[in-house]
Amino acid sequence: MRFGITAVAAGTTLGYLAALVLQLPYLRRAGFIFRPSLEFRHPGLKRAFGLMFPVMVGTGIGQIYLIIDRVLASGLPEGSISALNFASKLILLPQGGCWSWA
Repeated sequence: MRFGITAVAAGTTLGYLAALVLQLPYLRRAGFIFRPSLEFRHPGLKRAFGLMFPVMVGTGIGQIYLIIDRVLASGLPEGSISALNFASKLILLPQGGCWSWA
């Protein structure tokens, strides 16, 4: 609470950098040479984007449904939006997507 959300962002970034720095010597010893490059025509990148597209569309549709639910619930009695919020978290419980009840 003392440092705020900036400390969380900085800590996460530093943690990822530390993990990278710790792994590089072992990767070099194994024969892996790190050369950052982005080839848009690489078949693996094309496949990754092809697999990501349906997930992005499905997630977007789910968010649109959530907005529609909230807009419709805003005209109902007090507590309706909270009830919908808890119901959506309950639906996500088997998927493990319910780690934050705040």
